[in-house]
Parts: sequence; structure tokens; C-alpha cells
Amino acid sequence: MEELMCGLDLKRVDKMVYLGLTICSTYADTRQATYGVILKNIEKKCSLLRSKYLYLFHKRQLINATVIQLVNHVVMSMGTDEEFCRQIDDKIVETLWQTESKGHRKQGRRLVARRRLSMSYEMGGLEIPLV
Repeated sequence: MEELMCGLDLKRVDKMVYLGLTICSTYADTRQATYGVILKNIEKKCSLLRSKYLYLFHKRQLINATVIQLVNHVVMSMGTDEEFCRQIDDKIVETLWQTESKGHRKQGRRLVARRRLSMSYEMGGLEIPLV
């Protein structure tokens, strides 16, 4: 195989990105790399949401529009991972209850219990689908 690659002047690709998924040589490496990239992207988005003065409803809308969509794409493609889902849920809760100013995080009031976040408005929730 190496002779063929040298003869045709081909380079071996160990990692590539396709449709937002980081494809590696093994499935386990692919999942780990993809989850790592998605967690970084979600952390960036959540950091932006925490740094803005937004009402709880607006944070909820932006989380549903950005964070949940990224997670849905990866989970549909790669399957679920309990640790990955727990990290995403923690980031969502941090984004809802914390604000960030000049690099310092400030804990806000918890207006809705964590276990009620995915419940309907009538049940006292925010209808945020936790992973």
C-alpha cells in the first residue's frame, strides 16, 4: 500500500471533517474528536450568551436555535454518549443561570428548577430539551 501511495504521490489522510463531523481512522477516535469540537463550539456560543444581558426567554430561544441544533446533528450521526450529554446539560444550565462580565462569572437567580427545564410552560418549565 505504501509503495502504491508513493508511486501515485498520494498522501495518507488520518483526519478530515465532513458535514461537521471529524472523521478519524477509528469510530472511537471519530466520536471523541467530534464531541471535542462540538463541546468547544458550544462553549463559545454559551460564553457569548452569558456575556450579553438577555432575559431568560431570549436565552432559551437562542439555546434552542444554536446549541440544541448542534447537539441534534451529532447525536443523530454518532449516537449518544452519557458523559457528552451530561456536559451539554451542564453548559445549558450554566448559560441560563450565570452571567459573564469582564471575564468573571456571576451566579444569577435560579428561576426554574433544573429538573423542570424540559417541562412545558404550564408545568412551570422552559421547554428546553435537555440532551
